[in-house]
Amino acid sequence: MTKKKEDIIEAQVVEETESKALAVKATPPDLAIKPLLEVALSRENSIEAVNSLLEMRRQLKNEWAREEYYKALSELQTEMPPIPKDKVVKNRDGSVRYSYASLDTILETLKPMLKKYGFSVRYETEQRDANTIEVSCVVTHQAGHSERVKFSAPIGRSGHMLPIQEYGAALTYAKRYTLCMAFGLNTDEDTDAIQDVGDEVQIKTVNTERLKKIWARYLDVCDNVPAHAKNAIRKIVGDTPKEQWTQEQLEALEQDIERRRQEKQG
Repeated sequence: MTKKKEDIIEAQVVEETESKALAVKATPPDLAIKPLLEVALSRENSIEAVNSLLEMRRQLKNEWAREEYYKALSELQTEMPPIPKDKVVKNRDGSVRYSYASLDTILETLKPMLKKYGFSVRYETEQRDANTIEVSCVVTHQAGHSERVKFSAPIGRSGHMLPIQEYGAALTYAKRYTLCMAFGLNTDEDTDAIQDVGDEVQIKTVNTERLKKIWARYLDVCDNVPAHAKNAIRKIVGDTPKEQWTQEQLEALEQDIERRRQEKQG
């Protein structure tokens, strides 16, 4: 039976479309391993060789996905617009202590960047006990790599809210905190000490330029990988929010940077 010209053309179009689709889905590790797999499959007793190649492909793909994640994260951070600070915390006398961006505002500002650079965000929660909730922010890139940031938030017992409201407040704070940590976002005014003196509240403001220099210097000694810089900082200050960093902690960070710089120079 002779095929019609239209059928042949249609078959060619389908084949070409499928080939393009496969090419789009294929990753560099796939393309690198494919010729080796074809050779291994063409030989007898090739099961061990095929398994070794598949394991190599898995490792290469994981490394590639991680590189793509941090590349996209760096580009996102460079292009990220300022986040409006739409909430304020007041002192006892009604004056403004500091302002910050709410979780809704952060997400609204971040969403276009997530779409553009191929990120998705989800949360996992676990209530460890009656007084603590643990939140994990899981960020996944379209290449397949994921990073997780955990934070345990105390559930307040102020008496000004219902228990379910206290729980919700702690949950929202933890979500906001972990999201900002995951993407390296700065959404607060910077304070490192708040002390009650009688009926007054004294606020000591951190030099913003000092914080920026610390972050920039950590990036420099950590090969410009934000996650590595964050881990190095966390080793010094733990999970303490930056608004609670003490003068001693700031000096410890600066000393750690100098030590890492000297080690890097050999």
